Amino acid sequence: MDRNRNDQLERAEFLMSIPAPQGEETFDQADKNGDGRLSLAEWAAMPGMWLDPIQDFRRMDLNLDGQVDAVELMAGTPDWKKPLCKRILPAFDFNGDGVLSLNEYRVCPHGNTLMNWIPSMTDSNNDQKLSLAEYNFERPTFSLLRVFFFRCHDLNHDGVLDLNEYDFKTLKPGTLYSLHQDGNVLKKLRYGTKYVHCGSQCVSPDGKWIAFDGKDNYQAKLPDYKILIIPIEGGEPREIGVGLMPSFSPDGKKVVCSRYSPQYGIWIMDLNGGEPEYIARGWGAEWSPDGKEIYFGEYATRSSLRVYNTETKQVKVVVSPDEKEQQWIQINSCWSPDSRRLCLWGSKQTQQDDPAMLLIHMRGEAKDRVKVRYRPPPGKGLGSDFAWHPNGRRIVFSTYCDERKRRQFYELDPETNDPPKLVVGQPENENPCESAWTPDGKQLILTFHPD
Repeated sequence: MDRNRNDQLERAEFLMSIPAPQGEETFDQADKNGDGRLSLAEWAAMPGMWLDPIQDFRRMDLNLDGQVDAVELMAGTPDWKKPLCKRILPAFDFNGDGVLSLNEYRVCPHGNTLMNWIPSMTDSNNDQKLSLAEYNFERPTFSLLRVFFFRCHDLNHDGVLDLNEYDFKTLKPGTLYSLHQDGNVLKKLRYGTKYVHCGSQCVSPDGKWIAFDGKDNYQAKLPDYKILIIPIEGGEPREIGVGLMPSFSPDGKKVVCSRYSPQYGIWIMDLNGGEPEYIARGWGAEWSPDGKEIYFGEYATRSSLRVYNTETKQVKVVVSPDEKEQQWIQINSCWSPDSRRLCLWGSKQTQQDDPAMLLIHMRGEAKDRVKVRYRPPPGKGLGSDFAWHPNGRRIVFSTYCDERKRRQFYELDPETNDPPKLVVGQPENENPCESAWTPDGKQLILTFHPD
């Protein structure tokens, strides 16, 4: 913590490790002589800064036999150390007598606190094993100590940790659902076992297919995502090519999507094969229902809204970052059924608080071209994906639900000022992400991602 190596902790140095406001209060309490810095003696006097594993061992040894068993270890361990208690024995019981000696305790993570083992580790490739590379720490300063701990926990000596040897987070794939428009039928859709992600879904104009982006392993980066297509009732996916956020053409023969390569920007892909067509630099494309325009955003410098005319093949700026009314906008927009408006996530310059749902007139004259339809209460957040019902009177989005203590899907009528209401029939214990209506408006296709 002593960044300038002057054997004192200045307030700024202290706050780099223990941020305000807790750090401010803690520093003031520890600075006994009020000189604005902490000496080693003042720092060591703070609760939890001076650790004595020998004294801890003596305190836990309730029957004074010079050893600590599992019951004594659990009873004498502070709450913040308890999650690892059941893994200390037998991992560090080197002689196999079922208890810890003082020497064994002093080299276990509870007695040797040089490694920050508190944050949970994650099985990032989802093979139900924790490799040495995945058994990592926030600041792995002591590399050999990390290896030593890993080998102690590896009771069967197979070079990996399973859930019987160590507790770690496992990942689960995203979930795809079909929900009837009135919420009375919820169906989980299958999309094979190869892909571990589903998102940015859209439904073909004939209502027979769902296109979405996915990846085949948890460590894949955005440039590696694939455009996939499955039947509306679920099934094995067909891979179209590399890309993200597909949107169907009105004839259902093509999708427009975003790609990183061979050139960053907006591309059109033919579902029956052929070379993809590059449109322009940008991200987050949406094909208008009438097929005349493709909306996308350009975020290289300052965000702007642009449309590509499918007949003239020209790009024009619809909302410029220089316009005073508009501060910033986000991808994942949706067109109104009549192709005249866009619903998206953004904020006006005069309102610098949480983002809002914006309705933007893309064609024709309007008194207020950019309208704030809904702004959630502070701290509640607003999902950046929207789905506009074919009848024009329902927009589905996600925001925090106080009753369920998590984000949920909501809907509102864009033509009124009525508050949003909870979408009926959705799963209550999953994290909502994106939504899309079928062309007949009878089904809502939903994706949920792990917490």
